[in-house]
Amino acid sequence: MKKEMKKKQMYGFSLTAMLLVFVFLFSGNSVSAAEYEPNQVLGSTNWEGTFVYDAKGNDVTSQNSGFIGRAKYDATTNRYEFFDKQTNVSRGDKGVFFVTQDGKKRVLLSELGYRVVVDMVRLDENMFTYRRTGVQKDGSQGNVFVEHVPYSGELTFTSQPPVLSKETGTIVKDQPGRTILSTTKWQGTKAFDENGNDVSDYNRGYLGLARYESKTGRYEFFDVQGNARNDYGYYDVIYGNKERTIISLGSNYGATLELTELNNNRFTYARNGKDAQGNDITITVEHEPYTGEFPLDFTFAPEDELIVQPPARVPNQDDLTNSNAVVEVESILNSGTVKFSENANTEASIIFSKINTKDKQTLVNEKEAGKAVISILDTRTGSAEQNEWNVRTKLSDGPFGNKGFLLNQLGVLLTPSTQESSIQTAANVTMNDNEEHQAFTVGYEQGSNERKAVTLNPQLTVADTNLLQSGVYGANITWTLTPKV
Repeated sequence: MKKEMKKKQMYGFSLTAMLLVFVFLFSGNSVSAAEYEPNQVLGSTNWEGTFVYDAKGNDVTSQNSGFIGRAKYDATTNRYEFFDKQTNVSRGDKGVFFVTQDGKKRVLLSELGYRVVVDMVRLDENMFTYRRTGVQKDGSQGNVFVEHVPYSGELTFTSQPPVLSKETGTIVKDQPGRTILSTTKWQGTKAFDENGNDVSDYNRGYLGLARYESKTGRYEFFDVQGNARNDYGYYDVIYGNKERTIISLGSNYGATLELTELNNNRFTYARNGKDAQGNDITITVEHEPYTGEFPLDFTFAPEDELIVQPPARVPNQDDLTNSNAVVEVESILNSGTVKFSENANTEASIIFSKINTKDKQTLVNEKEAGKAVISILDTRTGSAEQNEWNVRTKLSDGPFGNKGFLLNQLGVLLTPSTQESSIQTAANVTMNDNEEHQAFTVGYEQGSNERKAVTLNPQLTVADTNLLQSGVYGANITWTLTPKV
């Protein structure tokens, strides 16, 4: 009886390979980028922290419980507040938030006095995940991934945002303020007190040069000679174009200031300043487009990193973990091995050529033809050693969030080929859904235990899609090896 059950058992062994595609959107394209405003996405629902995973996929929620709670974000005012997960009582942690337009950074300026920038891993209507420093399974410090899901319960702000009504000129309301600031370089020209007196001589520190970039949300300040002042970081214009908020990574401060004028010819903010006697007063600082000779090149260049969250590990079953990095999984029963290329760390990916939506391409070739190769090491033994092997494959969005293939109607077409007589490949394998597809079969050869190669010949398929934004889009491919018994 036991022997019969063993014959009927299905052994599945899988590996995951990361697919990357570079997609660039250009202005004037017939296919435009879909509207994606990360602040609106974050503010579209309340959120509840669920799990924290370390850099190896271990569950470290208990070691990082301070990151687990409930949160309310309001995209209209860009205010946030955190609440206790058990009682919904405010933690007293509230303030200003924003997400950079490329979706890569979430910034908090807390009324508790701290400021923080975290790396966004996923942000869509179903999940919000960020990466930051936390406690690893072994107690050391390292990157952790904090997951959140929508919370349907009621959360109420314990305070209201400020009433902002001061205007010294026209405030454009029909276009994002961050875009207005990024269309030109700026020069601080004058500072005035509340009576209109010129107090520029006592507030020269605010009359330098500035550059803003809306896509990445970065800014940098320069002195009047065009030299960088070590004041750089991230910015946004929020609250109906009535506030400019910045977090300075170079000078370690944060500031949210009321805008009293914002248009293509001038922007002005109100802030604390000094009078002739050195007393604290409220001033307005005017800026006009800078047309001088200094280039104002950014010295702040954030790393363009593709962050992929490691899959969660199953306790006591590490050998069953699928991963974008772990691309070889061997059965504890020694039934066989499927391996994606020869180098598990650097070759576990298919990279497609760059595309743009203007050309309306429907098929995009692999960047380096013939690089994507599956190799089969025939190690089958036991009573079922002569049975035929089936190799199936499946594509999924994995941890890529709003830049996943399936979400954006991208897919992969494989035309596998091989010189091995014992391997029968499918003519075409189209993966544009979340289903498993038969890729090839491996027949038994007496005494053959050499590695056998199958070239995948992948192409990217592009459907009628509106891509969210330019950048890197990704997916996971899982390979399943199953003895046919």
